[in-house]
Amino acid sequence: MKILIADDEHDVCTVIKHHIALYCSPFIQVASVSNGLMLKKVCQEWEPEIVFADICMPKLSGLDAIDEVQTSFGAENTSFYVISSYSDFQYARQALKLGVKDYLLKPIRAAHIHEILRSHEERRYLGVDIQHAYALSEENAIQLSLTIQRMASSFEEQDLATFEADFIHWNSLASTLKTPISLPFMYEKFTQETNDLEQQIEFFSKVLQGSLNNRFPRRSVDVMIEFINQHFCDPSFCMTVVADRFGYSPQYLSTLFKKELSINFSTYLTSLRIEKAKTMLRIPEVLIKDIATACGYPYSNYFIKIFSKETGLTPAEWKRIHT
Repeated sequence: MKILIADDEHDVCTVIKHHIALYCSPFIQVASVSNGLMLKKVCQEWEPEIVFADICMPKLSGLDAIDEVQTSFGAENTSFYVISSYSDFQYARQALKLGVKDYLLKPIRAAHIHEILRSHEERRYLGVDIQHAYALSEENAIQLSLTIQRMASSFEEQDLATFEADFIHWNSLASTLKTPISLPFMYEKFTQETNDLEQQIEFFSKVLQGSLNNRFPRRSVDVMIEFINQHFCDPSFCMTVVADRFGYSPQYLSTLFKKELSINFSTYLTSLRIEKAKTMLRIPEVLIKDIATACGYPYSNYFIKIFSKETGLTPAEWKRIHT
């Protein structure tokens, strides 16, 4: 798991690195930068999963850097956490509107950092107990997690042929790695209360001998799309929200989305918001700032940048042509 710390104060970087080291995960890589411009560059080239960014940095503030990262290339698999010594509500409000996961006040507490890391690792290796994951290589832990999630997805879809192929793949991998599905995931997705690998294999074998008795009569992808279509106007809406709602990791959901729709999540979300904006722009009396808010963009300037990038026109120009 890649973690980027962006802060021009050496002491703050040292403290966060120390807290991360105490967490004792074998899968964590840490990099640090001292200004917002470098934050943008490293996010694009290195694609970190977690970014801790100070608000006050030279050349480009942390919030402006996050705004530009999201505007330029989405970074849908990156979670941002803002650091500041100012307990200022306006800063917190602005950060949360940008989709920042949390607002951390200095001094940074180890417990808070560890809580964030554990939450991300539980999502990253979903379906695999964390201690079991640590006994594997990171590549194997991720591969096993994605295989488990594929099997859960085909089970929910009542797709017997795909489920059988997924089960064979999982059985081979899990038996080689001697790693069962975690008890919470097994119970949530398959309603079976066991974390014994042999018992899990026996259960899935029996499923294949009969028929899939599933709680979800509709395709889970269709249900996800419906959920997205209902909530895309929320400024804090992101892929993690969808992943948490349906019990999958953001990494798996990203793969599923591209497979089913041939586009990534951020592209789909942006297209929904822009189409809603176009509909509202056709109404002469509605202000652009109100359209931005209604379409899930917390700031007019951010909305104008995204709209111009997608359409080649500013909202005002588009409005003049179409009204």
